Amino acid sequence: MAINAAPGVAGREIAGAEKKVVVKEIKKKAEAGPKQMAGLVKDLSRVKGKYRCVYADPPWQYNDKGCQGSAEGHYPTMSAEQLADIPYVPDLGHEEGCFLWLWTTWPMIREKTPHYVLDAWGFRWVGEIVWNKVKLPAGRWLRPITEVLVLAVSGKAKLLNDAQAGYLEVARGKHSEKPKEARALIESICIGPRIELFARETAKGWDRWGLEA
Repeated sequence: MAINAAPGVAGREIAGAEKKVVVKEIKKKAEAGPKQMAGLVKDLSRVKGKYRCVYADPPWQYNDKGCQGSAEGHYPTMSAEQLADIPYVPDLGHEEGCFLWLWTTWPMIREKTPHYVLDAWGFRWVGEIVWNKVKLPAGRWLRPITEVLVLAVSGKAKLLNDAQAGYLEVARGKHSEKPKEARALIESICIGPRIELFARETAKGWDRWGLEA
């Protein structure tokens, strides 16, 4: 006999139990997958279909060269077209689904640059976490104290926790450096295998790919 979800507390209990089953199944599938030590990836074509979580902080190229604190003065940047054309990035995600966490800024969002790149990589924008950097950075018209960590998805990927707040407050460090707390947050709600693109340092449990990796 079919069981219909009852309203109120009973309905929430049934929904909660169903969610636990789904999460358990996701973890089981991930553990059954190929075991590989996290490390430096030089050829993305060799890891196609491996990852359930991708993390990226692209070296965005700004059209406004007069912006104070321009990125070009700190590291080589890439245009939207160059980022979109990086080989094999659209193929990194696991066939059952993959999350992509993408750092971007308000000027990029105003120009819809991350939308273009996400579309080219085969991911759809589904949420965002706003990072409050606490300390005022450089700026032109205004001094933007926040950046955005976009959550995008491919396939039928599911988070381990759907109660994560869309806000992170951590004082900023060096130019363009992202807080380690962001990676920890991702680890708490996304199963592996995981890879960081444009990585600048090693991180336990993460493969990495990029100029400074």
